[in-house]
Amino acid sequence: VDEKESPQSICPGPNAAWLKKFYTLKEMVDHIYGRIPSLIPPERPHMYVKEIELYVEYFEKLVMETAKDPKGIKLIQETKANMDIGMELCLSIAKKKPFISENLDSIPICIEKSKKKLDELLARFTS
Repeated sequence: VDEKESPQSICPGPNAAWLKKFYTLKEMVDHIYGRIPSLIPPERPHMYVKEIELYVEYFEKLVMETAKDPKGIKLIQETKANMDIGMELCLSIAKKKPFISENLDSIPICIEKSKKKLDELLARFTS
């Protein structure tokens, strides 16, 4: 197919999962430029929540893969320590004034759950 004849495509971002209906191009542009109220519901978790969840999944896989390797204890402990530092940074961000439509309240809730899960995984690994 000739490039001039190929259909145009748009790659949606992760917020597209939160859109609840079809919108016109004007509505989307107005949403993007803040000319209308956000089309994304306020309960959408902060972007750092997803990052934390991904790192917890990574940590769980690392624990399972490293559980039989005595040298892996150091890697597991270092990874957990780095994640703790990152989560503390996210907690400090959560205390700041949010941007419009930024759900900072979702960060501490996620961190509380994530720290508990990390501690449980680490306890299983070291016992």
